[in-house]
Amino acid sequence: MTGQTTAELLSTLREQGVRLWVEDERLKCEAPPGVLDDALQARLAERKSELLALLANTTVRRAAPRSVVPLQPHGDLPALFARPGHNGDVFCYRHLSEHIDPNRPVYAVEPCGLDGSPVPDTVEDMARYEVEQIRMAQPEGPYYLAGYCAGGAIAFESARQLAAAGQEVARVVLFGSPFPTVYRESKARLYARSLSHRARRHTDALRQGSLKQDVEYIRDRLRGRATAAAMRLDSSLASRRRVENATVDAVRRYTPLHYDGRVDVIFPSEAWRESGDRPDDWKLVAAQVVEHVGPPGVDGDDMLREPHARATTALLEEALND
Repeated sequence: MTGQTTAELLSTLREQGVRLWVEDERLKCEAPPGVLDDALQARLAERKSELLALLANTTVRRAAPRSVVPLQPHGDLPALFARPGHNGDVFCYRHLSEHIDPNRPVYAVEPCGLDGSPVPDTVEDMARYEVEQIRMAQPEGPYYLAGYCAGGAIAFESARQLAAAGQEVARVVLFGSPFPTVYRESKARLYARSLSHRARRHTDALRQGSLKQDVEYIRDRLRGRATAAAMRLDSSLASRRRVENATVDAVRRYTPLHYDGRVDVIFPSEAWRESGDRPDDWKLVAAQVVEHVGPPGVDGDDMLREPHARATTALLEEALND
């Protein structure tokens, strides 16, 4: 199950007859004989905090807007509403919500369509839906927004729509978000860039380990690829695939209009400037762009994950408190 999001893991477990629930703030599990082996127990232990959050929030979300997911709902500071990347996995922000000022509430904004409902086909319509959800949770500004990767374009458009409605947008923060025109490159070129990026990551990982560690690393990657292939055939995950494809297609067609406000762009590292993702182009459509640069060796795929999440959160705090 390597490489699965928490929601996908939960879906896979249900398919296997595994039932999880929260009782007295503890994760409980019931499984058919032979299913709950050592490997599965280890995976559950690794994802315990995410599973607890996902299951515990189910009751809260019945009363809250359906697409606003409380990752860290406590505190008196203005809340941060964070839009995930193209796959809609709100738990990409899990580590960030653990490291951020505990007085700052963090809510992830889940894209429309993950529940099987129709998926909007433009960035403008995606943002319109998400702005509606955000305003149900917080009717008036100032608003603090964030977006990761392809979700950055939707967060940017949400900021534009809120400002057009006369609301104050205090911050819109983009985590490693390519400028939308990047997605207009041919699929072959995007795939070639992805392969090059993966090759660099794997080479760096292999250089750092022993032969035994290298063999295990390769095995883990192969298991992850096999799991991903199986997931693509799982009909229960069809909605997520539909949202992923629709988001990329929508961002590909999106032409950002001018935003008369401030945009904070968080670079994974200085090398990202030359990655082909054109982060400097955000200056063409925003009245003010403030850059925050992460440490060497971090890329967009890893910036919200450990061990880099703490450094990225520090850059976020810098952006929010500046």
